[in-house]
Amino acid sequence: IEHAGRDVDDYKPGERIADYLSYFVYASDSMMSRGVSEIEELSLSKCKRVSGDRMSCMNCHDPHYSPPAEERAEFYRSKCLACHTAAKYSTSHFKGNPDCTSCHMPKGKVEKVPHIAWTDHRIRQNPDPVETSQPSPPNRELVTFFQESTNQRDLALAYYDLVLGGDNSEADRAWTLLSAAAKSDPRDLPVLTAFGYLAQTRGNSALAMELYREVLKLDPIDMTATNNLAILLAKSGQLTVAESLWQKTFDLNEDIDEPGINLALAECMLGRKDAAQQVLQRVLLYSPDQTSARRKLQAIQSDQEACSALGVPVK
Repeated sequence: IEHAGRDVDDYKPGERIADYLSYFVYASDSMMSRGVSEIEELSLSKCKRVSGDRMSCMNCHDPHYSPPAEERAEFYRSKCLACHTAAKYSTSHFKGNPDCTSCHMPKGKVEKVPHIAWTDHRIRQNPDPVETSQPSPPNRELVTFFQESTNQRDLALAYYDLVLGGDNSEADRAWTLLSAAAKSDPRDLPVLTAFGYLAQTRGNSALAMELYREVLKLDPIDMTATNNLAILLAKSGQLTVAESLWQKTFDLNEDIDEPGINLALAECMLGRKDAAQQVLQRVLLYSPDQTSARRKLQAIQSDQEACSALGVPVK
């Protein structure tokens, strides 16, 4: 989740990615049950938690060099011994096996991601010989890694993203958190837009239109707010106003098919058959595989069907 007022495109190498983005995972999820990055695993390791910013991937990995297989164990062992300086680690501890990673960073396999095996970067003192995934409990909670505390605004958008991904069980929690976030900062565009979309899906058109209008006061060319406000206006009978909004946003975003399709349908309903065909042809120029646009164009050209309101919301 991108932080308020930050744009990840402004990130420069050497900066903290945690200053730009929050990353969330379910607290109860086993790492064996999903694809996990080495970054997430490392953040859980005692080595990283104790070292803080003094430890990164490059403490052990040189981006310009990879040791040959016969030197790999000694190469990475030297990285461990750079911090673990007690004499026992360089003598009796390894009991004849110089490969520290074979015990403390064993290779595992992600059960739900075929063909993927990875080195466990949690660097555990006593890794379990066999770690199996467990069924996910109900009422799971999202937690962040990198940050010590959770930003409630970012958490709200994280739950909203889950709803967009099809997890409707999180809709109420997203609604509650987004409502609080919108009150906390009435100028937060992503929060207002997300809250507006949830209101729209819940049938609260008045609140959704109010929120979209607030977004457009702050950013007059915001595509999501413009498109979705136009849908609600069209459904309320204000088709001419909706058509003008779709025209504006499609002119600025011809590569996005939703506002183009909606504009074409509005043109049809206003009796502008030629204009509707031209818009659909522009949609197909950028999105030639857009099935609904192609079917609608063929139907209009052949007079097989009249235009009907559709309204494809942008999430």
